[in-house]
Amino acid sequence: KIMGPIHTEIFAKENSWKYGDWFGQPNGIQTIRGELFPSWYNNKQAQSNSQMAFDKISKKKATSCTPEEAKVNINVTTVLDPVSKKKVTMAEGGYDASASDDVHLCSDAKPLASASTNGTDTISVSVTKGKNPIQSVSIKVGNKSYAKKAAGTYNFAVTSGTYSVSVTVKDSALYSTSYTKTLVVAAAPPPPAP
Repeated sequence: KIMGPIHTEIFAKENSWKYGDWFGQPNGIQTIRGELFPSWYNNKQAQSNSQMAFDKISKKKATSCTPEEAKVNINVTTVLDPVSKKKVTMAEGGYDASASDDVHLCSDAKPLASASTNGTDTISVSVTKGKNPIQSVSIKVGNKSYAKKAAGTYNFAVTSGTYSVSVTVKDSALYSTSYTKTLVVAAAPPPPAP
């Protein structure tokens, strides 16, 4: 409604426009990936591609407190803004390269595991949760494996012998702990004579 009369009543009478003309791109402009940039802008010098470590849970940059299992390397593109001259980093898959992992703190309590024996017929494995709920517990007593999903004490009936006990605990924030111990279980003493 505005531009039509301007073109037909003003520009056409000045011979600076005629019906059917279309926008002509001015000199000094280039198009990169569908966006307009000044002609002096060098895309190859202003852009770099690399990988950056991110936290899988917060989808923000990993920190020294982010557990290794929660880290993932994501492709990022760093671009030099032609106007502000500031570097802007963009990541794939909804990851935020402008913020740091705020889910994992160095002070977070991690899950714990331990094992003991009563000395004669039972091996006990104790799993304690940290800040976050337990996601999985893998226990191996000798050559038998067990899977659990909660904190607590788990008792295993055994006979005399030497047992290697290993426990791996993972919580919902992907903190994990591994524990290994060798336990010796003695034969039960004979019952007292009558």
